[in-house]
Amino acid sequence: MPYRRSYRRHAPAFERLGLKVQGLAEAEQHGGLQRFVRSSNFSIDALGDGGPLVANVARFPALTFAHIALPDVRITWPRDRGSTHRALLLIAASGTFSVDTEGGVLRRGSGLVLIRPGEERVSISMSEPQNDLVYIGFGAELLADVALPSWASYDGPALDWTLIAPFYAYVRTLCTTQTPQSPVVSPLASVSRILLREMIGVITRDAAVPPSLVDAAREVIRAEFSDPGVTVARIAMRLGVAPRTLQAAFAAEGATVSGELRRARVTAARTAKRTNPRMTAREIAATSGFGSVSAMSRAFRDADAQEAHDDERSLVP
Repeated sequence: MPYRRSYRRHAPAFERLGLKVQGLAEAEQHGGLQRFVRSSNFSIDALGDGGPLVANVARFPALTFAHIALPDVRITWPRDRGSTHRALLLIAASGTFSVDTEGGVLRRGSGLVLIRPGEERVSISMSEPQNDLVYIGFGAELLADVALPSWASYDGPALDWTLIAPFYAYVRTLCTTQTPQSPVVSPLASVSRILLREMIGVITRDAAVPPSLVDAAREVIRAEFSDPGVTVARIAMRLGVAPRTLQAAFAAEGATVSGELRRARVTAARTAKRTNPRMTAREIAATSGFGSVSAMSRAFRDADAQEAHDDERSLVP
């Protein structure tokens, strides 16, 4: 994980760490691992017993590479003031990532995640019994010239592994390299930064072409309307904009965010009623994102009134 600047002001030019532990209890007692955990500002909350955690780490100042094989795991990155400027790239050769955060995340399938700098707490888990991954912790300066999406999160299609494999192999090799002689360290760090920037470019190339804000909001609504907790404010937060900005974008198209959300829920409720006639009103409301039957009834009345109004307008010559 990315290390904190405040903890490592006198970091050596290069460090290597190799370790192997079995289970959470042993991980908590391993001195080298715990020093690394503390300096990296993360915690291992759960670790399966299905196999050992084997880690090889290579560190330059402000740049950390690691190759890890481990069982199912859950990690928290609380992000204090010393690590808000840090970013994290996770790539899995086997296994999948689940990342929970309100901050910026770029996902390419379930095996590649770029967590952007920020203050938001991050929870990362892998549920497979055996996982093989690399992670790279680095400073925000390496993203300075990268065309990242303007919205907070991006979920894109998985990349062809042939685009990732050379970089993955480089990280694995780097992390098992014996400590190089001093004259070699600086060029090695420079090459590592260049390759990392190239990999970030591959990951973000098509993600930098943004959909309109309204289209992006509609994607969120289509994916999450069944959750009664979805609101205008939550949709705006997912897109990294203020609610007022999002509402203005919809208003420019003669629509509203709440209207779009209500329309998605009404459509789902009508479909459920038509295709599942034995469902109760309460069940339909629950599966369609309405907090109650009364809320669903009001939405139906509003939708009927709007449709009647639109029909009347269509008859006016």
